[in-house]
Amino acid sequence: MDTYTREVAAPISFVRGLGRGNHNQNVVVHVKGSHLVTERKKSRPIEPSKFLSALHDDGWLIVNIEREDKVAQVVSECAAIVRGAYHKTDNEVERIAVAIEPSEFRRRLKRRQSFSQDDRAALNSIPHIKLKYESDLSDPESHQSTVDSILSELRLPFVRVATDLQKIGSSDPLKMVKNRQQIEDIIATMDIPVACD
Repeated sequence: MDTYTREVAAPISFVRGLGRGNHNQNVVVHVKGSHLVTERKKSRPIEPSKFLSALHDDGWLIVNIEREDKVAQVVSECAAIVRGAYHKTDNEVERIAVAIEPSEFRRRLKRRQSFSQDDRAALNSIPHIKLKYESDLSDPESHQSTVDSILSELRLPFVRVATDLQKIGSSDPLKMVKNRQQIEDIIATMDIPVACD
């Protein structure tokens, strides 16, 4: 369900329809809490906890993916804007340098922190599987074990997984930032951990 580029007026009904329309198949729906609330332009916001509760009550398994390194997430987001894409499928070395306006970096970082807090609050009373992007999805080598653990939880047969997507970022997310010192100064004032070499 793409609730970002194509706004869905009634997400709960939409997902229920997907489930009924594909009753002989397993359906995966990717929804971000922010897409239900702050990024809805035409429709009223949907309370994420209401959305998640409805899906859980219908028998859906909720899997929450969180990025712990918010600095890397914001740098990745800004680089994607400059690149024009979030993903790449070729093996070409990525040589991108991005200048991030310090006030924009701070705004995006606070927004990411707020989204994570909102997601945790919405999931508070709902059974779900927790995944961490850094340990469970960042490295393609971990994809199989991550999927295996979810399939095990669902009591579904194991399947082989693969992706054509290539990792873009390095272990130091600030390597591609032209004004690194300005961004590091902001990080220091916000007491945010960052995974730099």
